Amino acid sequence: MTPITYALNHVRKVIPPQILEKAFLSTWKYNNLVPVSVDRRIREEVIDQRVMVDCNLLGGTEIWVRLNGLTRENPDAWTWIYRIPKVLTQGRSIVAALSVSFGEGAVVGATNLLPVRGNSLLDAGAGLLNSSNPIPMIATAKVHLIGDNVVLISDNMALPTNIFLRCWVENDTEMTNLNPRSFRAFAKLVEYAVKSYIYNELVVTMDIGELYAGNQLGRFKEIVDSYEEAEEMYMTHLNEVMGKVLILNDPEAQRRHVQLLVGGLW
Repeated sequence: MTPITYALNHVRKVIPPQILEKAFLSTWKYNNLVPVSVDRRIREEVIDQRVMVDCNLLGGTEIWVRLNGLTRENPDAWTWIYRIPKVLTQGRSIVAALSVSFGEGAVVGATNLLPVRGNSLLDAGAGLLNSSNPIPMIATAKVHLIGDNVVLISDNMALPTNIFLRCWVENDTEMTNLNPRSFRAFAKLVEYAVKSYIYNELVVTMDIGELYAGNQLGRFKEIVDSYEEAEEMYMTHLNEVMGKVLILNDPEAQRRHVQLLVGGLW
């Protein structure tokens, strides 16, 4: 079961089916020959158009992209523009460019030669000598996302050949990057989004029905009116809960977060 399937099942359990059909099917089924389900309409109108967009803005999957061999543009001596094909980003769009690192790991401007260990006295002398040298620049955070998978790097130094981009990419289309223990938090977000959609779709229509047709909606109107605060609850849950869930569900982002908390010892 995917998080989206779990969320759809949750919505159908907490919202009466008559209200779901009125909000999602009443104006749809008469204009189309192909029948559709409530789940499909919720997926199209709420999850794809709103929930997924908001989740992608908060977080996704943190990856490293090797920029070696990509054609780059140089507007000036200290600015570089890279157009990154989606084959390097798992077929997803970049939503945030975080930093660029230089070299092949621990060695800046790697020579592909393995280090050769000397004796302990020479190692201590080399460490003492290196302590007086300036700290080499191995990364820069002056990276900007200026288009769909287009990043601009600007710094006051010439970039080496080997560079790696650290960035966020979109969540999986089925949100399969979520841990099963986080399904309930995502389902609650979808629930609030669906209730907000229902309220906006039906609140005015119900008043028109009472004014012009004299219909007494009774319990139906009471339930829809109870969704008045759903939009505020959606935004609160999105910012206070889902943002943390998305960060903690990505292993690389979680590791860096824990490193910041414990001083890089983990």
